[in-house]
Amino acid sequence: MLYINKRDRILKYAGANTPLFIIRDNQLEKFRAGRDSIGYTNQSPKLKCKEHLIPMSESMQLYITTDGYYDQTGDTKGFVMGKKYFTNILMQHQHKNMEEQKEALIKEFNHYLHDTDVKDDITVIGLQLS
Repeated sequence: MLYINKRDRILKYAGANTPLFIIRDNQLEKFRAGRDSIGYTNQSPKLKCKEHLIPMSESMQLYITTDGYYDQTGDTKGFVMGKKYFTNILMQHQHKNMEEQKEALIKEFNHYLHDTDVKDDITVIGLQLS
């Protein structure tokens, strides 16, 4: 869950096993999510997620993604991409607008796949706040 309060200039984030990535002032911040996943039938409906209160900056980029992007195997050796590779892509393309970043993420992902099949669902949401 991501709540953006523009009036009070604060973000609230609570995630289930998926971190929030923020780029501001040319620095990457990662806000960890709870370890529990959601949406399973045998799960308690009273699941509590850790909530982060994040002050908004003049300009910041937010990214939420499913694990399908960075858990993908590929490369020439079949290694998992990993969060570090993913965040390096974000940092490398942060100066571009969101449409160009989307194209860069798709291109980088397809390049990383090499000859491997996609193994999971993939969603990446990027927001530019200013």
